[in-house]
Amino acid sequence: QEIMAYYNKPSWYSDNDYYSESDEGDDEISDEDDDEISDEDDDEISEEDDDEISESDDDEISEEEDDPWNNAIDEQEEYVIITETMKDNNMTVNKYSHKKFKRVTVRGEALFECDKCDNRWSSHNVTIQVDLLRRRVSKKYKQRCVHCPQYWAAPLFTSDRFEKVLDKVADKFSERMDDDSSDEDDDRQPRLEYSAGGNGRPHKQQYCEKCQELGRPCWKYVR
Repeated sequence: QEIMAYYNKPSWYSDNDYYSESDEGDDEISDEDDDEISDEDDDEISEEDDDEISESDDDEISEEEDDPWNNAIDEQEEYVIITETMKDNNMTVNKYSHKKFKRVTVRGEALFECDKCDNRWSSHNVTIQVDLLRRRVSKKYKQRCVHCPQYWAAPLFTSDRFEKVLDKVADKFSERMDDDSSDEDDDRQPRLEYSAGGNGRPHKQQYCEKCQELGRPCWKYVR
């Protein structure tokens, strides 16, 4: 029948015109198939890429959460924690308060990082002075990097470490309220355990700014 139709076609029909309907159908099917295949491939590639990106992001976030150096707080966060601690412990300080209530020196755990060589270490025997009137850390005693002796690193605190230090400040403030004869500084408190790089030994005097200031190991209890 197709052959007969071909030979009986009108004179104004061209071969191209005669087969155009079939060609268009094939083209439509081909285009649709290509689009579907292309869309499926794109979806699969997109899902794979999304999974890889998502897993990569999760790994980075996990590493940041596990790395305390990445969670070190800034001065603004220190101000908030000091304010909350003073409120929770009913610590009232004004410009007329005695200086021993305005500034409290304590020791605690902190982190260090050398900006020169990226060396990192921790210490359980770091001295800081907290200004309760201005609600800030007025003095952070530094430690020297063992690989870069010319460089002194300032202590860094995570929020939980800083809260523990502030608990000591609150305790000392309360003691001073009960005993007006308390010393202002914290140099005579009992020796604390110390760890640098996890070795658990007291630090050397030449690496500690507080030791240099006192002329003796700052972690020793001196009567």
